[in-house]
Amino acid sequence: MTQRTGRITCPKCGANNFDSVTTCWKCGAQVNTSTGSHVQASPAAASYTPGAPAAQYGYTPERIPSQVQMSQPTGDPNVANRAAIWLALTLPFIGLPAGWLFMMVEDQRKQRVGRICVMWSLIALVFHILFTVILLKSATSGLVSALGPLINSMASKQAGGSGAGSGIPGD
Repeated sequence: MTQRTGRITCPKCGANNFDSVTTCWKCGAQVNTSTGSHVQASPAAASYTPGAPAAQYGYTPERIPSQVQMSQPTGDPNVANRAAIWLALTLPFIGLPAGWLFMMVEDQRKQRVGRICVMWSLIALVFHILFTVILLKSATSGLVSALGPLINSMASKQAGGSGAGSGIPGD
């Protein structure tokens, strides 16, 4: 059963190579990409020779699996979504690049978590900026109203003709 996976088998050592290379990464032998000899379900078992590098690691044709089973992740996928939302809402400046990093991974589930994190980070970023502007406006208006009388008294003393005063109250 031949399947196109973007990989080819080295005819010399049986190593798994990308189909875009011309030499094997493991042994340096020429790899013929024009023949289209792509990786089969069990490449090492088909090209096993005694004394090959696979034997160094204890692999024999009987011990090489005919098909590798990928285990599915267990757990609740909504936990990752909730964690991404909380990160995005509380720390949007960290959630935004973290979401971008997750969106670059090939795993579809992680990309979805990354998109959720980026979306909520952008929404939270708008609210954080609005909150910061409102907070700064109220803080500066409160500061001006508290320091206004002091500034006015200092300006009136200096303009009032104390002459040689340094502008410091009590001088």
